Parts: sequence; C-alpha cells; structure tokens
Amino acid sequence: MEREPPPLRLAQERGADPRVARQILRGTISDRITSWCTALTGSDWSIRPAFHRREDRIRAHVQLCWLALLVLRVAEIEVGDTWRNIRNELDRTHLVIFATNEGTVSQRSETTPGQRKILGKLRFAEPPRYYDFAPAPEPVAEG
Repeated sequence: MEREPPPLRLAQERGADPRVARQILRGTISDRITSWCTALTGSDWSIRPAFHRREDRIRAHVQLCWLALLVLRVAEIEVGDTWRNIRNELDRTHLVIFATNEGTVSQRSETTPGQRKILGKLRFAEPPRYYDFAPAPEPVAEG
C-alpha cells in the first residue's frame, strides 16, 4: 500500500478535505487554501499578500506561506509537541565566534537532550560543533 504524502495525511488528521491538499500539491492556488489553512489551525486567518500587486507574486507569496505552515505542522506531528515548544527548544542553540591572536573559530553551543529528541524525531543529523576556522592574517612587512 502506497503511503500518502504528509500534506494528505495532515489534511485527513485535521479533518480537512484531502482533495484540497492534492490541488495544492499540483500547484493549484485558489480561495480554498484559506479554508484549508483555517481547518488546519482552527483559527480564522486573514491571508493576504503584503506589498504584492502582480498575480504571480501573490501566488508565490501564498505558496511560500502555505509551505511554511506545512513544515510547521509536519514538525508538530512528528515531534508530538507544539511549534512554540519546538521553536523555544531549538532557539537555545547559539553560535559563538572566538577571536584570538592565532585566528578565529566559530563554535555552536552543546546540544541539549530536548534538542537531540527533536532532531531525532525529525530525522535530522546533529549540526557540526565547529563551523569555521580562519587563521589570523599575516602581518605585512614594512620597509
């Protein structure tokens, strides 16, 4: 049996019409996106483009917003927690740049157990601990 793509599963789990998800997957944008998003979130959205006047830009804006919502909802379902909690836990990751006489190095903070749990459930690898090493520039000889 073929497994349905996440948008279709999500639509069924949230009680939305899976035909709408299929239309969106094919790239068809219509007013029904608003009702689908409302069914997913349980809130009354005012979906309108910001500073867009051309139809192609309006469509692209709505598609990007829909894609962001889809990523958010898939993460919530996979992790089993709210987006607010997922975001707050992942926001605890920091990147620090250390500068010495020898050069600079970029290092991220240690991964917390909560972050490991989220990354594991989303099937993401833990990011590298060290990102960038840059030696100090050679002094310019004068004279």
